[in-house]
Amino acid sequence: MTVFTLLLHMLLIGWIAYRISLQEPGLQRVFWPALTVRLISGIALGLVYWLYYGVGDTLAYAQDGAALAAVAKHDPGAYLKFLWTSQPAQPWPVLQTNEPRALFMVKLVSLFSLVCFNNYWTIALYFSFLSFLGAWFLVRQIGLRLPALVPAASMAFLFVPSAVFWSSGVIKESLALAALFFLTGIFLKLWFGEKVAVYQWLVLLLAAWILWNLKYYFAAIFFAVAVAGLLYKVAARVLRPARFGTQVLVWLVVFIIPLGIVMASRPNFHPDRIFTVIVENYHAYSKISSSEDLIRFSTLSPGAGSMVANAPWALFSGLFRPFLWEAHNVLQMAAAVENLFLFVLFCIALSSAWAHRRSPHRMLVFSAGMYILLLCVFITLSTPNFGTLSRYRCGYIPYFVFLLLCSPPVLRILQSSFNRLVLFKR
Repeated sequence: MTVFTLLLHMLLIGWIAYRISLQEPGLQRVFWPALTVRLISGIALGLVYWLYYGVGDTLAYAQDGAALAAVAKHDPGAYLKFLWTSQPAQPWPVLQTNEPRALFMVKLVSLFSLVCFNNYWTIALYFSFLSFLGAWFLVRQIGLRLPALVPAASMAFLFVPSAVFWSSGVIKESLALAALFFLTGIFLKLWFGEKVAVYQWLVLLLAAWILWNLKYYFAAIFFAVAVAGLLYKVAARVLRPARFGTQVLVWLVVFIIPLGIVMASRPNFHPDRIFTVIVENYHAYSKISSSEDLIRFSTLSPGAGSMVANAPWALFSGLFRPFLWEAHNVLQMAAAVENLFLFVLFCIALSSAWAHRRSPHRMLVFSAGMYILLLCVFITLSTPNFGTLSRYRCGYIPYFVFLLLCSPPVLRILQSSFNRLVLFKR
């Protein structure tokens, strides 16, 4: 039954993927390798936890999801009530996960457990497929508006190794990034003044709900930056700022509005609490991490001055560490090699960064840069463990890679290679 179930669902995923691939026949040579890599990554992540770690979030999600699915079969009413209220009936299976975001993930896993007969590998394929669909949607949205950037978008959102690996399989990042990429695609439609279909608005609400419940800090920073970007577009029509410096100033001023809303949306985001939370998380990770796996910050304290002083090192570490000599296992070595490649790309891109000031899309680039900067600094300061950081940074690394690949010297090389693989025409 297990093998039959897996094959049946693989055929279903394959059929859905085939129908979607027909929408972009010119990119099928990218579509199928990217999908294959994502599905394999979901299986590989499960094998790492099953065979190497023996414990982990993904295993707990699967086991608790199966327990909830068993409740659904015997008492559907109690199961539906728990999905809505998180209040268990009596008697009730003891779940390994009680933290709200993890419990939300377990509920989602239980829905797939019902149709996948609790088969972990089948669920992993579905989660990986959903993650791929979000990335593919974003690549298509970029291609429809900026076709010259399709090679950069494809590489950044479909093939960055760490981002693909840590956003595949039965983990929160799979669904969180699927939602994040979809929201980014809709943001692009709004940025370019295009109409958003009714069904896309509905999916947007679902994606926002999922992202907020799984990774609320991803959601908070994304919504703050996205709304600021859209408010800037409105303000720019009235003020018509010509200089890049003036445009940045206008953006920063309107950013105060969504930033204030985000700070009021959750207690941990309140001005008198957020810095304390960051420092508490930093010390908590410091206690459980070995010295060789820890990013250290000097005199980190819950004050604005300390945060600003440590932000540059947090930004650099969140983008480029661990270094090769800091890696102590296979996963860290893979991350270090990728980081070295990113640093080389960054140095190349830096040589032409000044040219972006004349780009008609410079404020879109600036918005993306603000998202990367804020999320990178926040995550690195509060999660200074190399292993955990490698997983959490998948929320911003694809965007960072995309900006690097869009630099003229890198993009020319990439386009030449890409055009030999794919005949992309508009």
